Amino acid sequence: MFMKEKILAGIVCAMVHISVFASEFVTINSPGPGQLELSADAMLAYKLKVIGHIDARDLNLLKVVTMNTTRELDLSEAVIEAYEGTEGTALNMLPSWIIKSVGHTDVDVLNPLNADAQERVFSPKSTPHPVKYEANVLPTSVFAVTADMGLTGKVVRGSFSLCRLVLPATLEDIDASALDGVSMLTKLEVPANATALKSIDGVVYP
Repeated sequence: MFMKEKILAGIVCAMVHISVFASEFVTINSPGPGQLELSADAMLAYKLKVIGHIDARDLNLLKVVTMNTTRELDLSEAVIEAYEGTEGTALNMLPSWIIKSVGHTDVDVLNPLNADAQERVFSPKSTPHPVKYEANVLPTSVFAVTADMGLTGKVVRGSFSLCRLVLPATLEDIDASALDGVSMLTKLEVPANATALKSIDGVVYP
């Protein structure tokens, strides 16, 4: 079953690649960690490139497009900085009825009519407690969100669109749960000028 899913993902990504072959990458520049903004072009782009210093807050914001729109994401010229707070990529698995009972709010990114999700995938209280994110590490759940199932809790949903990811040249490690649920990803690439990671036969090594 796993092999069939990979074959299907490869076929779909190949079809997408052909259909957008002539399209150019849309590039967005980050003025600093936590300051990334998605342009109108970036919201619709199949191919997206991020340049500049970012952190887990910016990667969380990118979920707005990487969950269902972005097919290729190039982070080769992005630098991931350290961050500690509640607005990163970590998922809040507490059901909404519990969150609301303790004074937090939960934004449902799966609802396309929810305008708040266009600015931040989750509320400023994304996690009940601050999470520490290390510099130059692809953090946890970077391409995943939660779907609230009511009293039964939440389930994790990975990106349905991302086929190709180019890692930052300065990246030193990848969190064990960074790519959880990303079923369509068929290409994970390390830039030629990478300072720490390397790729051998499509497998990334530190």
